[in-house]
Amino acid sequence: MKKSRQCSMNIAEGSIRSGKTTDNIFCFAYDLKHSKDKLHLATASTQPTAKLIIGDCDGYGLEHIFRGQCKWGKYKGNECLKINGPDTGYTDKIVLFCGGAKADSYKKFRGMSIGLWIATEINLHHAETIREAQRRQINADIRRFYWDLNPEAPTAQIYKEFIDIYEKKESEGKLKGGLNLTRFNIFDNINLSKENLEAEISKYEIGSVYYKRDILGQRCAAEGIVFRDFAEHTEKYIILKSDLPKRFLWVDVGFDVGGNGSAYAMCCSAQGTDGTIYVLRAEKKQARDLPMEKVEEYAFSFIDGIQQDYGIVIDNVNCDHSDVIINTLNEKRYIFAKTYKPALEDRPFLFSVLMAKGKFKIVSSECDDLIDELKNLIYDSKEEKAIPLDDGTMQIDAYDALTYSCAGNWHYILDDIDKG
Repeated sequence: MKKSRQCSMNIAEGSIRSGKTTDNIFCFAYDLKHSKDKLHLATASTQPTAKLIIGDCDGYGLEHIFRGQCKWGKYKGNECLKINGPDTGYTDKIVLFCGGAKADSYKKFRGMSIGLWIATEINLHHAETIREAQRRQINADIRRFYWDLNPEAPTAQIYKEFIDIYEKKESEGKLKGGLNLTRFNIFDNINLSKENLEAEISKYEIGSVYYKRDILGQRCAAEGIVFRDFAEHTEKYIILKSDLPKRFLWVDVGFDVGGNGSAYAMCCSAQGTDGTIYVLRAEKKQARDLPMEKVEEYAFSFIDGIQQDYGIVIDNVNCDHSDVIINTLNEKRYIFAKTYKPALEDRPFLFSVLMAKGKFKIVSSECDDLIDELKNLIYDSKEEKAIPLDDGTMQIDAYDALTYSCAGNWHYILDDIDKG
């Protein structure tokens, strides 16, 4: 924070909950009090996210720092925080809050002269947003930006096109303005209690890509086996049907409709009252030239079998395909709905956390196809994000069906993890 007084480029990179965003907000607020410019910029991937993280920040955001001196409003059609009080010498300071993830996000502030700029999750910003924001600062009184980000793969765009270039020029003595690149890990946050710190770390498999990035704050590529502990200690994730709980919060089926060489796959998952996800059954069927009546027969047989064998009622069937097939299936029986699709990089993270917390169980002899896929799932080395390989060399249809079976309750599962 002290070094930021002499540097125009301030970048806080590191783990989650390490305090980097809060540090940046305090530095930005300090500069805001002294800047002669009226107009300033705050960005995140979306405008609501910018307001939540930078404006509120759990009580440490700009609206709290300038409590009694600011109010939310509009400026040129943009959401903004208007500040006027003793901290600003009773002169107007306007902070625009904008999203930055889309290719045309920069249009929200194009043509404006910007003073200071603070950006959270800069790695989720579009490159054109970053470039335009920097152009808008050329004539600033205090020409300074504050970025924060969680680490990604070393080849990520934010490094190749921006941060790595700044570091190289800084080392060569060619960078004007000064670079303040500080790396954080979760242990740097002295405000985290020992209990909360241990609870957070317990969500992660030690040595996993998520542990290295989210806990240690390290840049690392996602490579190798996705669920290493599952692959090496499969038996601890398997339970007998007789050991299932008597009651579930929900029971959903995921249906990954095949075609073009991929298999049809169905998976039934349920959540226990303690937050554990139980996979009751998963299977797949090769899809080559499969007529619609056979698809219907397969789907209905799977659902009927679950309800009869387990004595439960299916709540939802989350289907991954076109409305045409969904409507055709709905004409018969049961309610098929188009599934919510979590981001590809979010899917392995959720199951990795569940596994690390001991809250992922598979019923013995009911899920052989899924077990085989989870043991052999590997990361796509060509992707910057932690995404499993899906190039046809190995099937991940049962894994996709597992994802869809949980998709309707995705955010509730994440909330349970955070609470637990």
